[in-house]
Amino acid sequence: MHQARRRDRRPAHRTGAGARVRAAQHRAPASAVEVGGADVVIVGYFSGRQKDWAELMDAAARELGACGARVVGRIVQRRGVSAGGAKKMAVPYSSRTLLTYGKVREAATLCEQTNADAAVFVGDLTQRQRRTLTGMLGCPATSLADALTSAAQRPRPGPPSRSRPEPSPPSGKP
Repeated sequence: MHQARRRDRRPAHRTGAGARVRAAQHRAPASAVEVGGADVVIVGYFSGRQKDWAELMDAAARELGACGARVVGRIVQRRGVSAGGAKKMAVPYSSRTLLTYGKVREAATLCEQTNADAAVFVGDLTQRQRRTLTGMLGCPATSLADALTSAAQRPRPGPPSRSRPEPSPPSGKP
């Protein structure tokens, strides 16, 4: 005879709050890459539908420059510009690297030629992507948001402190 149907052992496909919590846990915490005074390569991944990609790269360079980083190179990967399907334009080429293998090699060569201290990606990176790209590029890979957050949390040098206390104003009594 047929056995009664038991609960399937596979986890159910969940959506909603549970999926958002898991996605937040999957994102890596802000990296410890210090961009202040570092030579960085900016890497951008954009859909073919996104027409303002050059402005986004320029804005990223300005923000990094304001934090004290020196931009020594730029790499752009655009999806769907040539021979790409319209349905796949928002999907990255690789879930591990976001980019094609050839573009990763190009970025690694640029990082090596310029002796870059870090590769800053305009978009967000997961922990797995950060780990994989760091190994492939030969320098730490981080997202722009994480780099700016770590630069903002860095203590700024203040005015020098005085070793003597301020003299008190003279009192009106003789």
